[in-house]
Amino acid sequence: MKYIFVQIACYKDKEVVPTIQDCIAKADNPKRLRFGICWQKDPNDTCLAEYQNKDSFKILNFHYRESRGVCWARHMIQKLYDGEEYILQIDSHHRFVKNWDRV
Repeated sequence: MKYIFVQIACYKDKEVVPTIQDCIAKADNPKRLRFGICWQKDPNDTCLAEYQNKDSFKILNFHYRESRGVCWARHMIQKLYDGEEYILQIDSHHRFVKNWDRV
């Protein structure tokens, strides 16, 4: 199976959860998806807690004051790359079309 590494840089954006849900719901084969997220958050924000311990998610947690910008966040995510055949870099407020992952 060919995997897709979905990279999301998220700076205090609660739209990241609907983005993840939409990505999975509209994928033809959600089992192919692997997520790498750089979550630059307020310490009280728990919106991604449900994904923290899922095998298909790798989430880096940073206090938003530690952020050095979107390019830095994307660089941090790239360190999570694990040989997936495809990479999709998106914003934390993205929506998908049905079967977006068909090859």
